[in-house]
Amino acid sequence: MRALIGHTGFVGGNLIHAGRYDALFNSSNSETMRGYHFQEVVCAGISAVKWKANKEPETDKAAINVLVENLKHVTADRFVLLSTIDVYQPALDVTERDPASSEGAPYGTHRAAFERFVARTFANHLIIRLPALYGRGLKKNAIFDLRYDNMVDAIDPRGSFQWYDVRRLERDMARITDANLTLVNIAPEPVSMSAIAQRFFPGKLRQADLNKPAASYDMRTIHAGVLGGTDPYHFDSESVLNGIGNYLESGE
Repeated sequence: MRALIGHTGFVGGNLIHAGRYDALFNSSNSETMRGYHFQEVVCAGISAVKWKANKEPETDKAAINVLVENLKHVTADRFVLLSTIDVYQPALDVTERDPASSEGAPYGTHRAAFERFVARTFANHLIIRLPALYGRGLKKNAIFDLRYDNMVDAIDPRGSFQWYDVRRLERDMARITDANLTLVNIAPEPVSMSAIAQRFFPGKLRQADLNKPAASYDMRTIHAGVLGGTDPYHFDSESVLNGIGNYLESGE
């Protein structure tokens, strides 16, 4: 039996659309998983609302601890955790050889602690760290804002992010699983917001406020070949831009 934790979220919804799961859990029914054994558990059940986790760290930690307590009563032949780039603080020039941060913003440290729990609890585990996402059902982030003219003035064209099409995650998980890896950073080459705007939304971004620092991410991988890439990235910048274009054209 294959279980998915977080089936009502953005990532979970894309996994259901692309794959087959026999048991579905989220925060409203997670206690019902207690006592079960699964062939595979895929966990996308940790909130990705970064601003809220950092603003209300105790609430965020408590929500994660509820899942931790429930998972202590679950066994699995394999456990796959879909984690986040933000366990690195900062996520610059880092690979799987670099440890997740134990200090810094609560969003990252809480999720790094959950990674450690998974590694201790499930002998056969895979942790996949995801960057910024787009795909079916997207409801937030800079690509969404540009697409729907939402708070565009808040987007810094200097910002450099790593973008991944979550619609392909189900099949990429299978390829990573077949490679018998336990930790993988999914690492697209960084692309600036100005490059995205120039390609798909010309004229929408204003000049940056040079008094504010621009966000910058550059998580890398030592396993680029598993998804057909070349170290240190799974996808080069042109592939990333083409993927964003395909998503925008799809209307999803």
